Amino acid sequence: MQFELTKEFIDDIILALEKEDSGYIVEAINPLHPADIAEILEIINLTQAQFLYQLLDEKLASEVLVEIEEDTREQFLESFSPKEIAESVEKMDADDGLKVHQNDDGTFSLEWDKEDPKWSFLNGMTSKEIVAIIEEAMKNDTDAQH
Repeated sequence: MQFELTKEFIDDIILALEKEDSGYIVEAINPLHPADIAEILEIINLTQAQFLYQLLDEKLASEVLVEIEEDTREQFLESFSPKEIAESVEKMDADDGLKVHQNDDGTFSLEWDKEDPKWSFLNGMTSKEIVAIIEEAMKNDTDAQH
């Protein structure tokens, strides 16, 4: 049986978000396909979307991030700190869509398919924003190893 987002389901989620009923939200959202969750994030307001997104486990959160429409994803990502973005990006499977090269001078350069919906959110970011995300991801990786 295919799941369909209904007005009633969305209204129930919004009501639960207004009450900050995390238990209900997690129970209702976790079984859904990431594309359905992304659609919900695009329907509800930004504050509600942030709250809901924070309730997702890391793997599901990264899968949902990929499914969010590009324009909405950019606005959504701007509402998070570089650390929060780095944590989500770390969980994404690169699948050769993102290439990191270490240059002779020790700096790094990135290449990604600008049309790939998984990585296109990087298109609208400045070099400074991307560097902040990478530095945070590297710091998190180093902290995890200690």
